[in-house]
Amino acid sequence: MTAKVGCNVGGVYTNILTYADDVVLIAPSWMALQYLINMLADGATIIDMLSDIDKTVCMVFPPKDKRKVVISTFPAFKLGNMALKFVTEFRYLGHIITNDEHDDKDVSHEVRAMFTHTNILARRFSSCSAPVKIVLFRTYCICFYGMELWQCYTRCSINRLRSSYIRCIKIFFNYPKYYSVTAMLLELGLPSFDTLLYNSRVRFANQVQCSQNSIIAQLRLIL
Repeated sequence: MTAKVGCNVGGVYTNILTYADDVVLIAPSWMALQYLINMLADGATIIDMLSDIDKTVCMVFPPKDKRKVVISTFPAFKLGNMALKFVTEFRYLGHIITNDEHDDKDVSHEVRAMFTHTNILARRFSSCSAPVKIVLFRTYCICFYGMELWQCYTRCSINRLRSSYIRCIKIFFNYPKYYSVTAMLLELGLPSFDTLLYNSRVRFANQVQCSQNSIIAQLRLIL
């Protein structure tokens, strides 16, 4: 959007994030966000598009310093004549975002997803050779989507994911419960959980450094 309304990061107004038909509007105040919603509605009308009210929600990120909280409740935002609902968490592009900016729920989601995928693979491909099973496990069980974005989580939640990763490997490859983790990973040629987490963050940092996006370039200068 060309309007100079939204979150100002290093002199760059960042007010809209889009991916395919998913749109996120960002603003520092109620009035600013309502202004952006009105602009979005007017633009959609021009190109004859409709917004799905049932999938359009609002989220307020309160200041971490409670002394800076001015108000805790806000009037409903309006898209056309329809009021939008407020939520405390929302799943966007596969990543669970919460208004407290914690990643524990997204970590827990990855735990459930990994066990689900492991159990499906174990039922369908238990008789396959080890090389085939390794490819399947790498493809469906250790692609932790968005883990490089995790910054705020409890030690308990990340330890649960770490132990679940080892447990799922033993389930799928039929290793005894108390078999050496180091020996198992070496035999299968699979990375440890900490290696996966570290590599994902390094790849993400490298992609940011190499990005030609003007906003990301501005953020690099600030950081």
